[in-house]
Amino acid sequence: MALVDADYNLITVDLGAYGKNSDGAIFRDSNLGKSLLSNKLNIPPPKALPNTNIVLLHVVVGDEAFPLHKHIMRPFPGVQLANSAANKIYKYRHSRARRVSENAFGVLTKSLESAVKNCK
Repeated sequence: MALVDADYNLITVDLGAYGKNSDGAIFRDSNLGKSLLSNKLNIPPPKALPNTNIVLLHVVVGDEAFPLHKHIMRPFPGVQLANSAANKIYKYRHSRARRVSENAFGVLTKSLESAVKNCK
């Protein structure tokens, strides 16, 4: 498990889970998951959006495996909830936000493959 910021930096990494476990179980049992779910992760306090008075929480963007929590945004479950226009827009924007972490893991994988290849 890892958290990636908007600039593709790994800001928290939790290693050591077995690949046979589900993502949800790995998250729940990880130090990262336990800290986030118990509000001990040191997440910044709510902040106003730039040039507005709209104050929002800082959140982690996750996939369907993550639980619903005040600091975790996940996609709408099931097909029925995802059919309204507003929910489709949310799903699209959520997917775009998750793309940052997916790309960061892709870069990390390529870097590790390259490092292993250079060691041989």
